[in-house]
Amino acid sequence: MRLTDKPREEDLDIVAYWIDRKMKPWPVNSENMPLYRDSEELLPQEPGKEPGSVAFDIEQGEEFPERVQFWIKMLTGKENDDIQSAVISTRTARHRVKRAGRATRSATASVETDIDVALSSRMKVKAAVVKWEGIEDENGNPAPIADKYIDLLPGWMRDDLVDRISDTSNLTEEELGE
Repeated sequence: MRLTDKPREEDLDIVAYWIDRKMKPWPVNSENMPLYRDSEELLPQEPGKEPGSVAFDIEQGEEFPERVQFWIKMLTGKENDDIQSAVISTRTARHRVKRAGRATRSATASVETDIDVALSSRMKVKAAVVKWEGIEDENGNPAPIADKYIDLLPGWMRDDLVDRISDTSNLTEEELGE
């Protein structure tokens, strides 16, 4: 096993989403190719383009899907530890109990644990996404991978991306064996 903090291109998983102009998911087939709305028929490809191309021959006025892609890596143990440390906080509190006609007594301590799920999501995306395409800033320029733009991703997309990062970084039941 070769340990490195720089993932190789061939070790990255590519996650692609097709979206409409309202940033909602576009219908796709089992191979993640966009379909006509409310149809099982693929949008026709532009003549001369390879299968999987983002250019489609569509009629004027017809809505056009946009592709957004993410290249994600497996989280390292350190990245996973840093995320866990940042998002879990524990507090211990002692409560005083007053009883009628008696002195104040100390009760047992209570432990409270808080988990910041939103921070966990942001940190996972920032740690695992090596590259993205189709994400632009307010001026139409390619957006850097930064908290500001991670926070602006549609909720459904970020939730799915976090699930895929977790799947990439964790063992499945099949991989664990019996």
